[in-house]
Amino acid sequence: MTEPNPSSSTSVASTDASAHKEVAAPSTASANPYTRQIAPQRSKVKPRWHTQPYMMFLALRSLPNRTGARQEIISAAVELDKKFSAERGWPRVFTGKTPFNSASACLTNNGDKYFIPFKPEGSKSTHFRLAYQPGDFDTAVKEYDSWMEKLIKLDWPLCFGVPKEGAVPIHILEREEQAQKSLEEAGKDSEEASSGPSQAKLKEELPLEERQTTSSTADHLPNNDTRIDATTLSSESKKRSPDPIESEVSDRNSKKVRAEQDHPLDCKEGRASSASLPDQKQDQDSKVTEKLEQLDLEASQASTPTLQPSTPEAHTPSVDGKSTEVHTPSTSSTTVNATSGDSAKVDEYRLEDLDLSSVPTSLSDIVRVDVSTIPNSGNGLFAKIDLPASTPLGFYFGVPMTENEFDSIKDGVGVASHYSIMYRRTVLDATDEKGMPYSDPNGRLYCPFHFMNEDPNGNITFITGAVVNQVICTTNRDIKAGEELFVFYGKEVDRFWQEEGENASSGGDQPKKEKTKSRTSSPVRREQLGDRPRRSNVYMPARYGR
Repeated sequence: MTEPNPSSSTSVASTDASAHKEVAAPSTASANPYTRQIAPQRSKVKPRWHTQPYMMFLALRSLPNRTGARQEIISAAVELDKKFSAERGWPRVFTGKTPFNSASACLTNNGDKYFIPFKPEGSKSTHFRLAYQPGDFDTAVKEYDSWMEKLIKLDWPLCFGVPKEGAVPIHILEREEQAQKSLEEAGKDSEEASSGPSQAKLKEELPLEERQTTSSTADHLPNNDTRIDATTLSSESKKRSPDPIESEVSDRNSKKVRAEQDHPLDCKEGRASSASLPDQKQDQDSKVTEKLEQLDLEASQASTPTLQPSTPEAHTPSVDGKSTEVHTPSTSSTTVNATSGDSAKVDEYRLEDLDLSSVPTSLSDIVRVDVSTIPNSGNGLFAKIDLPASTPLGFYFGVPMTENEFDSIKDGVGVASHYSIMYRRTVLDATDEKGMPYSDPNGRLYCPFHFMNEDPNGNITFITGAVVNQVICTTNRDIKAGEELFVFYGKEVDRFWQEEGENASSGGDQPKKEKTKSRTSSPVRREQLGDRPRRSNVYMPARYGR
């Protein structure tokens, strides 16, 4: 790992926990992307944790058993806000004429996922409890082990499974199913249009007076103006109705029906529209046939491994290292489709269509810790096998605690500031009581992702999970076995990214500062990764939900 820098640790985990630092724009004097980035000074008016959600968090934490009813929590939060404002001179977070309403809305929104609503037995009001226990190592380890168990059992088979021969991606199967439904609906519409409404049904829908008028008029119609349809009336009446009434009565009102009956010669015009029904049916049948042919063509393309892709330049390495087309279903379940205008999409297959014989079952099967390829950087993390794009490898472990707790307990202790990361406004401390990372593979806790070194263009991305304090380590491209894993830890630290020639060109004689990592801003959210390969069937809220 990168050696800690004392000055960086002090500047990042300062005791005046304050507002998020924004990275200054790179100097325009140099076009080199590896430039010094200096974070601005934190605000002395109020710390960055002094927000409405965190005030609700502190209020709930102060209640017995860290649970309470809605009104109880709201009252405690407003009083705590008044206390901080009076003692420390900070502005109120619950402002306006109705601070209680603001606190209630904050509790309902639960944007930072601090609270879990529930209803105790026999209670009519909603109660809340904390979503996690701050500073509790045992609880954090238990949660971490539970996440990893679900990840290995549920997601890894879909990510590392190899498609069987002839397997078809899920999105093609869904498209075929949708097309089949459309064809069935079109067929039903065609049958209804060709058969026309039933004579008996039409007559039943008419008022009694009109039914009698229709029957009497039909008896006096000349034979050459009356066409008998295949659909007859009931055997009791034995009376037939002219064809225009049969084909068009549903679209006319009663006045038009009577007018046509008074002028039977006009019924000849209705025979022309009725005669066009066979032509309409023929056109609809031809459209159905064309859709069926198109569906068969798409199905044959999906099952043909030698078919050329729609984007010729889009290739991805398969498991055996050979370049294959992106639409080939027999190479890998993580084939990436490169489509113009959209983010790359990973082909996904049903579990029964995958060969699961080579799916890993533990972190030691996919990564290893070894000497880093960066000089003087200690150990790093390497891939033991080929890792497909958009694959969740695991989670970055850290004991959640407030910024005040971290600054008072871990500030300046070992390298705690260099291994901790931020989940929104919660610090995830990845070190022991001495401020050192957990490095014993056989110990109570061992997270290999703590050994990842930093690169602004790393092949690993931190993504927020569906559960509070869950940080997912996800591949953002295909990674070959033996490659070192790098991640970008964020911009909320002072660091140098300078090449050796930069100092020489500027005449400076200061040595190059090594890459360091420190307490950083929150991981990105999945919806922010517009240019990364995506999987749609992993990390749904229900999977890791409580």
